[in-house]
Amino acid sequence: MSKILSRRILPIVVFTGFILFPAFVFASTNVFTRTLCAGMLGEDVRELQRFLNADTETRVASAGVGSAGNETDYFGPATKHALIKFQEKYRTEVLIPVGLTSGTGILGAKTREKISTLLETTRSAISPKSSTQGGSVLLIENATTLSKQEQANPGLPVRLKIPGIDVDAVIEHVGLTPDGSMDTTKGPDGVTWFKLGPRPGENGSAVIAGHYGTWKNGKGSVFDNLYKLRKGDKLYIEDDKGAIISFVVRESRKYNPSADASDVFGSNDGKSHLNLITCEGIWNKVSKTYSNRLVVFADKE
Repeated sequence: MSKILSRRILPIVVFTGFILFPAFVFASTNVFTRTLCAGMLGEDVRELQRFLNADTETRVASAGVGSAGNETDYFGPATKHALIKFQEKYRTEVLIPVGLTSGTGILGAKTREKISTLLETTRSAISPKSSTQGGSVLLIENATTLSKQEQANPGLPVRLKIPGIDVDAVIEHVGLTPDGSMDTTKGPDGVTWFKLGPRPGENGSAVIAGHYGTWKNGKGSVFDNLYKLRKGDKLYIEDDKGAIISFVVRESRKYNPSADASDVFGSNDGKSHLNLITCEGIWNKVSKTYSNRLVVFADKE
């Protein structure tokens, strides 16, 4: 197993309004331990691309090779250019201290230090965050990412189907925004897959989040009836290869917003899981958040 890909990650999940926003960071901030530059190969290069792709301002590519979900182990020109954007974004901490004004595209000591600082900052940011709809934080520890070589090779998820509650939703692949939150759907009907975790069908726990609650126009949300699912109910993921992956509901759990929910993202049993997350309960007009978080745990058939 690759040391880089097998490192444990710590997601901080922020519930803002109706939807769940996670920010993933490595539990160990010492992820990148060597200097990387153009022409080099390695799983740490792939992880660097994933890190850069998590920020919309430093993406390696918007589509195709090097884009989110299509990262490679080769440090090419696109990776160098993205790293330069990262270095110049944090110029005062990465470049100025070593007498530079322009990015070099080399993952040296100062750049590694800044990445570690960002990861550590996100990992420690467990105080409530707010937005136009308000929110609270659910800290989830000890999640594990397994090596892609050790997993099955499903395609990218494109659709979630839950016949029992009449859900047939388009799946968006979302990354981190510059402030460390995860992007969300713009409307009530879609769902979001946390692309920094496993794909549905891969070993580990893939996570999909959906809106809950009534919108201003009176329209309901995709996961309003998620609570109706019971053990044995079926979920289906359609991927971009046209394959259908079936999951069976194992159980549902409610969480307090401040609860430790390590088991939502963590899995070390070598099997494939799909966990669906939404809000539930009573809307608090003061704190602008719901009283509970609902998680439906499902296992691949």
